[in-house]
Amino acid sequence: MTTRRLASILLLAAVLLVDANKHGRQQRETAAKDANQGTCQQCQCGPGPPGPAGPAGMPGNHGNNGNNGASGAPGVPGEKGDKGAEGLKGKRGSRGEPGTPAKSPTKIAFSVQRNLTYGKFGYDFDISYDHVITNVGEAFSSYTSHVTAPVDGIYVFMFNTLGGNGNTLVSLMVNGNKRASAWGYHTDKNPYPNAGNQIVLQLLRDDRVWLKLAAGSTMNYGTKPSVLSFSGFLLFET
Repeated sequence: MTTRRLASILLLAAVLLVDANKHGRQQRETAAKDANQGTCQQCQCGPGPPGPAGPAGMPGNHGNNGNNGASGAPGVPGEKGDKGAEGLKGKRGSRGEPGTPAKSPTKIAFSVQRNLTYGKFGYDFDISYDHVITNVGEAFSSYTSHVTAPVDGIYVFMFNTLGGNGNTLVSLMVNGNKRASAWGYHTDKNPYPNAGNQIVLQLLRDDRVWLKLAAGSTMNYGTKPSVLSFSGFLLFET
C-alpha cells in the first residue's frame, strides 16, 4: 500500500470517529432535556445485568407501643375447685393490751329503825331514826333521814309502824309527793294498830325519798320499842 492511500484511510477514520462522538453527545443532551421536561425517551440500549446484592443495612429503632385494645367480654366462670388441704396450725399470737376495766355496779341497801316514842302532833311530821342497821352505798342520810338516789334505777322500799291510843298513818314521799301509805286503825280490841307497805319505784338520780307521819297520828307509843322501820335497796340501774 502506498503512503498516500494509508493517509486517506486514517483521515476517513478520524472523521468517522469525530462524527460518532458528536452524535453520541447529541443523544445524551436530548435525553437529559427530555428527562427535565417530564418525557421519557426510550434508550436505544437495553438494561445491563443486575448487580450483586448489597450488604444488609443496620436494624431500625423499635417503634412505639400501640394503644391498648378494648376489654373483651368476661369468660364463663369455671367450676368450683376442690377444697384444699387444711393448713398447719399457726403460732400463738402475743398477748394483747389489757382492756378497760368494767364499771362496777352501784350497790345501795339500807335499813333503819326508830326506837323512841312518838306522840300526837297537830301537823304532818317527817320521821327521823335513831338506829341505822345497814347503809351500803351511803344513800340514807342520818342528818335528814332522807334517801337520795345516787343513780337512775329501779328501787324497792318497805316500811311499817305500830300506833298506840289512836290511829296511825305513815306515807312514803318522793320529792314531796305521796307515793304510798300505811294505815293502822285503832279500836278497843286493837289498841296498837300495825300498818306497813312496800313499793317498787323508778327513780332518777338525786330523787329524795322519806317517810311522813300524818297530823293526829300516833306511832310507837308506850312500851313497844323498835317497831318503826324503813328499808330499801337498788334493784338495778336504768
